[in-house]
Amino acid sequence: MPSVRLRRDLLLGALGKSYTTEELKKMEVNEKAQKEFEDLCFRFGIELDDVTTDQEIRRKELHRNEEDDGNAQVIYKIDLPANRCDLLCLEGLSQALRIFENKEELPKYKLADISNESMIKMHVKPETASIRPHVVCAVLRGMTFSDDSFESFLNLQDKVKQTICRKQTLVAIGLHDLDHIQAPFSYEVNDFKPEEALEILNRSLSSMQKVDFALMTKFYPVIYDDNRTVLSMYPFMESESSRITSSSKNVFIQCTATDLTRAKTVLNTTVTAFSL
Repeated sequence: MPSVRLRRDLLLGALGKSYTTEELKKMEVNEKAQKEFEDLCFRFGIELDDVTTDQEIRRKELHRNEEDDGNAQVIYKIDLPANRCDLLCLEGLSQALRIFENKEELPKYKLADISNESMIKMHVKPETASIRPHVVCAVLRGMTFSDDSFESFLNLQDKVKQTICRKQTLVAIGLHDLDHIQAPFSYEVNDFKPEEALEILNRSLSSMQKVDFALMTKFYPVIYDDNRTVLSMYPFMESESSRITSSSKNVFIQCTATDLTRAKTVLNTTVTAFSL
């Protein structure tokens, strides 16, 4: 069963609760807010599994015995159904709960009306069919990220990679700043020698990604932009040159996959969660 960790104050605020941070520091108000949220979870069919703090989580991860400094953020750990990857972020979960409580209408999404001539193209080479046959793409335009929403956006990708994507074996996601790359794009397979692959990894792909050499093979599904810049080379999905930041306004999302249904689910989940 997947779970998600969310900051309590952000979650309650997204649900329209009127508690202030100062009020929530009081034990009786804190307990009331938690009980109300537990009841909502029970009625909706999810579970508040644990209440902790960001500093406590960090202590456990680093195996340290440090005291809270008084600025700890309360974290709700929530268990979710395996078939609801749309709930794996603050935006998706809070929206679903608001709709459940009749505080919000069901959203209606529509694609931007773009002519075929203006549509961004992804050219798919036939040799990809025998290795990783599917690729789906979308662009989120006019984004305005806060630090919190940008962190949530990245966390959602990490969560879906570990769950529905099965650690990127079934679906691999790449996020790119569209303003730093040039369309059209090309999806193809290249026969790299190991030293060539390493050179590309060191030169082009994000330094934040850990290189798992066990995943390196001879044939790599690669996505290029029109300048032949490597945007992704499975299983290393993001390029340093197109890495998104909280200042990014137009985000190009691409998913390569062996399972087309899952790829569409992952793409639609990401787009809808951050379109409103």
